[in-house]
Amino acid sequence: MQEIKSVCLRVFLTSRPELPIRLGFEQDKNHQDLVLHALPAPVIEHDIRVFLEYKLSKIQQERSLPPDWPGNDNVERLVQMAVPSFIFAATLCRFVGDRDWLPEKRLAAVLQDETATATSDMDRTYIPVLNQLLASKNKRDSRQLLQEFQNIIGVIILLATPLSVVALAQLTSISTDDISNRLNRFYAVLNVPEDLEAPVRILHLSFRDFLVSTEGKFHVDEKQTHRKIASHCLRVMETRLEHNICGLASYGTQHKDIDPQVINQHLTAELQYSCRYWVYHLKQSQGRISESEILSFLRKRFLHWLEALALIGSSVNSVAFSPDGRTLASGSLDHTIKLWDTTTGTERQTLKGHSGWVNLVAFSPDRYTLASGSLDNTIKLWDTTTGTERQTLKGHSSSVNSVAFSPDGYTLASGSLDHTIKLWDTTTGTERQTLKGHSDSVETVLNKTTSHQQVTLSNTWISSGGETLLWLPAEYRSVLSYAVKDTTIALGYMDGRVCIIGFHS
Repeated sequence: MQEIKSVCLRVFLTSRPELPIRLGFEQDKNHQDLVLHALPAPVIEHDIRVFLEYKLSKIQQERSLPPDWPGNDNVERLVQMAVPSFIFAATLCRFVGDRDWLPEKRLAAVLQDETATATSDMDRTYIPVLNQLLASKNKRDSRQLLQEFQNIIGVIILLATPLSVVALAQLTSISTDDISNRLNRFYAVLNVPEDLEAPVRILHLSFRDFLVSTEGKFHVDEKQTHRKIASHCLRVMETRLEHNICGLASYGTQHKDIDPQVINQHLTAELQYSCRYWVYHLKQSQGRISESEILSFLRKRFLHWLEALALIGSSVNSVAFSPDGRTLASGSLDHTIKLWDTTTGTERQTLKGHSGWVNLVAFSPDRYTLASGSLDNTIKLWDTTTGTERQTLKGHSSSVNSVAFSPDGYTLASGSLDHTIKLWDTTTGTERQTLKGHSDSVETVLNKTTSHQQVTLSNTWISSGGETLLWLPAEYRSVLSYAVKDTTIALGYMDGRVCIIGFHS
């Protein structure tokens, strides 16, 4: 943008003052920070007054209210209630302007709550919206409405990604009519599209924060609700997943050859959500779901779940621990690599740069470099401390299926579908040597820990130093995992077999 001279353009961004955002902008000196609460109070008050006058004037015109509505005194009271929170002002205007209600009565409800025991800005913002849910309801109806509030609104605010009314209905086993009817009262805090297939979104994250932190009847128990969502996900997957769910004609069909409409037809939004996020909700519930429920699903549908993840592009192709065991790297079909803290289970960084599936990841012996091989025919070297890309190694003419560092970390070996192995200088990024001779794709490159010699595994051969050592019969191919130590190689397979192979020096 700095290079654009012919267009005068300013970009205005608003956000929470979260640490990653602040750190990101600290590196860019061509911006100006304005912290709302650090501005002079008269400036904030003036801006909120202008905003309220404009919004209330629109409501007055659209609803054919008296010209003097809502009155200067009421506007001033609203300004004093709102300062310094623009969230309050915006929520108030959506609440008063809801076309299913009379603006005069809505405004009166807000002004009445001005004298109530609101203990915080968020109380003043959201209590009027929530209280109207139970207005004029007896105890029995109130209990039912609060239960529906937990089952619908509670779920919506804790979803990992927004879902439509139709998908919510399938996930929660609540009818679309019931969900739509309940959402009608929450237009002030939720974006509810007319299209039932469009996602329902929270207008501001403070609404979620308020519900999980407030006390009383509208409190949403995070752990309990995550447990509920995890159970919903397990039920959806257990009843809907099946072998070859998309009805593909051939098991060898490549993902790029599958029509996305076919995938979305058989893997609906709620099923895709369940496959992607049931583990997330299980983790957030902190184990409040029964082990028998999880085991039942895994015994019946584990392979079907993996198939679904591959179809929707969320499968993890490869994982690798750092030498010190403190970091786990995962390469995925979504073209990204994630680094995880193994102590806390939290995500440290997401590494983006590949334009194809990440087939394999490997740490250097000193743990400060990560190598990744991809379907885009390249290898990338990453700095594991900063998460930045150091180098892109190009030379293979097909997918890179395997990468491995030499024990000293100065050489990287890569195996590819182009039937070759390449040796790279990790310092300069230059190609040192291309090893040819395999008649099939090179699926795995192994390291011998006793020397700089590379052991390679193709679909049919184990080789070392360009010499073929052992031909693999059909039942010993399609290796899932491997390990090498001195003159011994261990090969692991999907069916649980482990093959131990020993070689003479």
